[in-house]
Amino acid sequence: KLGASAAQYRLPSNDVTAATVDAGKLSIDFVQRSYTTQLQVSADGIATQNLQFSGKVDANTGIFLGTGPNGQGTLSGALTLNGRQAGYFFRAPVNNGSLSGATLWGR
Repeated sequence: KLGASAAQYRLPSNDVTAATVDAGKLSIDFVQRSYTTQLQVSADGIATQNLQFSGKVDANTGIFLGTGPNGQGTLSGALTLNGRQAGYFFRAPVNNGSLSGATLWGR
């Protein structure tokens, strides 16, 4: 369950405006050591963006890294040692600007 989030949109002019994570999902497969996540992020001046990332979870450290479809965007995150919380930073290009932010998840 998405517990907290913060996001921003960097316009092509390099001005930064607040963005909102409207919804999200995070699935961790502990057997396959993989994750998938999806976020809906909105900001003034752009349509709502559906961001998707997936990748592997390091079984020893709980760290997970990934890219979006077609290598667009990056994600860096980690699980707590007991696997009950996760957090990650994301960045994704949008038009000639970019969305970035952080999320905190709990179960």
